[in-house]
Amino acid sequence: MNPKAKLAMTCLFVATTVTTWTTSPNAKTTPLAAPAATSLPCDDGAPISARKKTARQHEDSIRASAQKGLNFLTEATVAWQKQSNCMGCHVQGVTGEALSVGRHHQYEVADQDLDTVFGGILDLSGGIRTNIGHATPNTALRASTRAFGGASLARYDMWVSEKYGDDLINAATDLLEHQGEAGEITQAYQHGIAKGPLQGTYQAIQTWQQAYARTADDRWLTAIGKGEAYIQQQIDAWYANPTTDLQHINYALLGLLAAGVGSTEKVATDLRDRLLESQLADGGFPATTGGPASALVTGQTLYTLRRLGMNDEDKPVSQATMFLLEAQQPDGGWSDSGAEKAEAMWAVLGLVTTDVLSVNVAGVKNGQHVGGDVVLRATATDNEGRGVRKIEISIDDELVGGACSDRAAHTFDASKLTAGMHTIDVTAYNSDGKEARRRLVVYAGDHYITNVGTKYSDGGTLLSLRDIAPNALKHTIELEIRQGGKQVHKMSKPGAQGPLAFHWKGEMSGEEKAKNGDYTARLVFRDASGEARQVHEMPFVHDTPEAQANKYAQVSGRIQFAEDDADVQNATVELVDEQGNVVQSTRSTASGSYRFRNVKSQKKYKVRVRKNGKADKEMSLDAPAAPAAEQQADFAL
Repeated sequence: MNPKAKLAMTCLFVATTVTTWTTSPNAKTTPLAAPAATSLPCDDGAPISARKKTARQHEDSIRASAQKGLNFLTEATVAWQKQSNCMGCHVQGVTGEALSVGRHHQYEVADQDLDTVFGGILDLSGGIRTNIGHATPNTALRASTRAFGGASLARYDMWVSEKYGDDLINAATDLLEHQGEAGEITQAYQHGIAKGPLQGTYQAIQTWQQAYARTADDRWLTAIGKGEAYIQQQIDAWYANPTTDLQHINYALLGLLAAGVGSTEKVATDLRDRLLESQLADGGFPATTGGPASALVTGQTLYTLRRLGMNDEDKPVSQATMFLLEAQQPDGGWSDSGAEKAEAMWAVLGLVTTDVLSVNVAGVKNGQHVGGDVVLRATATDNEGRGVRKIEISIDDELVGGACSDRAAHTFDASKLTAGMHTIDVTAYNSDGKEARRRLVVYAGDHYITNVGTKYSDGGTLLSLRDIAPNALKHTIELEIRQGGKQVHKMSKPGAQGPLAFHWKGEMSGEEKAKNGDYTARLVFRDASGEARQVHEMPFVHDTPEAQANKYAQVSGRIQFAEDDADVQNATVELVDEQGNVVQSTRSTASGSYRFRNVKSQKKYKVRVRKNGKADKEMSLDAPAAPAAEQQADFAL
C-alpha cells in the first residue's frame, strides 16, 4: 500500500481517555495497556467477523461492478486518446481522477494505464506541458485544460505518486492567472457536461489545495479563499432563485469541501439536503430537478455524498449505489449514447469510493468543534467477503482504542485536548491484512480562525482566512497591523462561517503611508462580550512578490514518521534564531510539508519540530540564510 496512505501510530496511550468496547458475538476484545502497542494485537486465526449481506447490500458485487466499470472507462479513454491525439478536458481529466481514487481504494489499475492517461493530460496537444491546441495562451479552452488537468493531478499526487509534483504546481500557477476578481475561473468551458466557471473554480480549488499540501506556501490559501467566496456568492443567489441543475449543486459542494468547509457547516448541510430531496424512488439522481434518473449525475452525487462523509450505512448512499449496479450494462458502461464515456467517468468515480473495507464512523463529523465527552462509534464491513479482523482508533496519530471485531467505540474528553486542530483516524483490517482508513479533522477549544494566508496584490497585502466558528457564537474578527511591537493600523469585520479577507494598502494611524518592509498581522477573534477568544499572529512582508523573493530567504521541509515514511500532519514547526527566539511558527500540512517565507537573511537558524508522543527534534541549518535562496530541512520522527 502507498506509504502516504498508511496509518502511522506512536507508542503512547492517552491515559485520560476512557475506552468502551462494543463487539460482535464471539469476538475477542483486547483492551490497551499503558503504554499501548503500535497496533492492536489480535489472533491470527480465522476471520473475526463477516457481516451478513442484506438483499440490497452486496458488497463484493459493488467492487466487482466498480472494477468492471473502471476497465471499461480505461479502455474507452485510451481508445479515444489514440484516435484524437489530444488532451480532451473532460475525457482524461475525470478519468485520471477516477483511476487515482481507484488505485487508492485498492482496485486493479495498471501502471501502464495510469501512465497513458496522464501522459495525455500532460504531453498531448492541449496538455499541461504544452502551449498548443487547447493550451494555446489566450484561447477559450486554456483555463479548462488547466482546471481539468490540475484537479486530476491533485488526486494523483495525493493518492498515487509525487512524480508529477512539478506539473501540479505549474497547473496551479497557471490557474492563478485565470482567477477573476470575484474569485471565479474565467473562460471556463461550458457545454453539456462542462458547467463553466462554477466547475472550473471547484477544480482550481482542488488543485490549489494539493499544491498547498505539497509546498506549504500560503499564497495558495488566498486563492482558495477567493474561490470559496465566489462559490458562496452563487449559493447565496440560489436561496432566492434555487437552481434545478444538480451538477451545479455537486460542484459547489465539492468546491466548498476542497476549500476546507466542514460537513457540519450550514452551507454544506443546506446543499446536501437539496441533493437528497432530489433523489428518486429508484435511488438515482436526475440531471435537473424533476427529470429522469441519470447515471452520470447519480455517480457524481454519490461521489459528492461520500466526500461529505456519508457512508454505506446511510440509505441514500446504498440506494444510489444499487441504482448504478442495476443500470450497468454488460460491457461495464452505462449508455450507448455519445456521452457513454462521461457517464462511465462519474458512475465509476462514485462506485470506486467503495474501498476494500467500508469504514463507517458515527458520533463525530469532519470539521466539527468538539467539547466534553465525545462518543465515537465505528463499524467496518469487508467488501470482499474476507471478514474484518480489527478496528483501531487513533487521535493525533496515537493509538487510543479499538477492538478485534468489526465494531468498536471510544469515548474521549475533548476538553482535555489542546485548543486547535486534531486528527482522528479509524482504520479497519481484514483477514488478508488489507486496510482502509477514515481520517476526520476536528477542532477543540477556542480555535475559530484557520487557513490564514497572505499575498501582495493590487498595491497592498491581501490577508485571507476561514472563519469556522459555530453560527450561534456571535463575534467579530479584528486585524491589527503591527511593526516592532507597535500597532500601526487596525481593521475589524463581523464574523461568520466561511471565507473572510482583509486588504491593507499601507494605511497608518496617522496620515503617512506605511513603508515597504516587515510587519506582523495580529488576528483577534472577539465574542459578543468583547472577550478575545483566539489570537493568531503571522509575520508578513508588505512589498511586491519580486522584492520579497530577492530580499528574503525561505526555509522548507517535510516531516515523516521514520517507521513507515508516512507524512506527519499537524506537527508544530518552529524557526529559531541564534538567540533561541522563535521567530516563526507553523503547522505541517496533510503532505507533511512546512514552509517559512520571508526569512531575514544573513542569520543562522535552526528548525524545531514538536509532535505529541515523539521527542522534540531540532536541526541547525548549515549556513546563514541567503537572499533569494531556499534551505531544506527534512525530519524523520
